[in-house]
Amino acid sequence: MADIHLDRRRGAGIWPWIIGLVVLGLLIWAIAELVDTGKDRAAAAVTNGADVAAPAPTSPAAPAVEPPAAAPPATAQLEALMPLGAEDEGQTVLAAGEAVGEPTNQGFWLRTPSRTVIWVATDQPPKSGRQVTGVTGVLRRAGGGMAGRWLSAAKYAPEQGATVVQDLYLATGATAGAPPGAASAPAARDSAKGR
Repeated sequence: MADIHLDRRRGAGIWPWIIGLVVLGLLIWAIAELVDTGKDRAAAAVTNGADVAAPAPTSPAAPAVEPPAAAPPATAQLEALMPLGAEDEGQTVLAAGEAVGEPTNQGFWLRTPSRTVIWVATDQPPKSGRQVTGVTGVLRRAGGGMAGRWLSAAKYAPEQGATVVQDLYLATGATAGAPPGAASAPAARDSAKGR
């Protein structure tokens, strides 16, 4: 009798299963990479082996935080700064006194109680001889010879004992610092008005 050997064929083996698992793992990894964007941000935050905090996501509804506005400069009494010097340039001051000389379209001379006379640049000067209060402005440097021209234009000769400020003037209003003669807000409140 003849021997019949029946060899059982072993199937393809384990290799199709291993290849299938590798393909399935790669597929899961690819999907995870497409979906997970937070992983990219975290990876970008690591620089040269040092951990750096990732920037916080900004909310479109969150308002921007602005730094606090700079406080306006303190206002000093003009009399408290006497005698005036170059170091007082840029100081915001409050002055009062008597309008002296003839007012011009560029301003007027103000004689303070300490008999210091200073030019006030404004386009609305009070009448001569009026007591004015609330003259607020910034002390600015007067160009060479400007005080002499202002004295001449106002037809004012300082009385004996008065001190004329030659190198500074008081620029008033919203255009404080503009050259004398430029349009500016009213500089003084005439205390004699309405009487």
